[in-house]
Amino acid sequence: MRLAVAALFLTASLAAQSNLPTKEDPKGYSKDVVDAVHQPMKSDLGEQKTYTPPSKETAPPPAALPADLNKVVAEQFGTDCKIAVEKSSVVVNYRVKSTEPWTPFLTADLDGNGSEDAIIVARCKSALARRDEFGYTVIDPYMAYHGYGDPRITAEFSSGDPMQGHLVLIIHGEGAEGWRAAKPRAKFILINLPFSMLGVTKVATRKGKPPVSALMLQEGETMSSVVYWNGKKYQWRDGTQSGSK
Repeated sequence: MRLAVAALFLTASLAAQSNLPTKEDPKGYSKDVVDAVHQPMKSDLGEQKTYTPPSKETAPPPAALPADLNKVVAEQFGTDCKIAVEKSSVVVNYRVKSTEPWTPFLTADLDGNGSEDAIIVARCKSALARRDEFGYTVIDPYMAYHGYGDPRITAEFSSGDPMQGHLVLIIHGEGAEGWRAAKPRAKFILINLPFSMLGVTKVATRKGKPPVSALMLQEGETMSSVVYWNGKKYQWRDGTQSGSK
């Protein structure tokens, strides 16, 4: 080690002068020093690995969806509606993919008839355009709660997004086939809902009655709300209001 340090010092001192000793011209240095000068330096720290920066975070793989879900959406709402298999946001009319977990499909018995209902996050070119053709109802429970109940007007509130943002499709199932029934009990497109993540929860809607299944809307880390079927229509309610479970 001492020999290596001496050789390193000698190399640094003589390099500026381009006057290193060689076997042919040792310049008065011993053979050991000359040999050490011309040998590659070895480190006592062992092999040094090259630093590789971590790869950029990527979105988690999409949640597994039923194989026939795309077909059901096309048959019940038209080909203008596509499942939002990846979470994204819109920045100046450009869609930006998110790396957060995302669930675009849920099931629950929202209307309490005993058949499984489907809850699907989608993007549609126009929620209103094909409602008569496919027999679904466009509703805006969030804006209705705030006094603006006409979806023909409130649908324009998100017109800055060329794909109308994230919409929620709900299919009320019928019989044993549930939401896959060729003629479901009812179909809805819910617009303007404030959420970054969806879930299913239970809420109490009437005193003395058991809680019912409801759609939970998570917005950021602290804000939440629910949408539930009151027997006639879907209603939005702030998550801080009493009754939600």
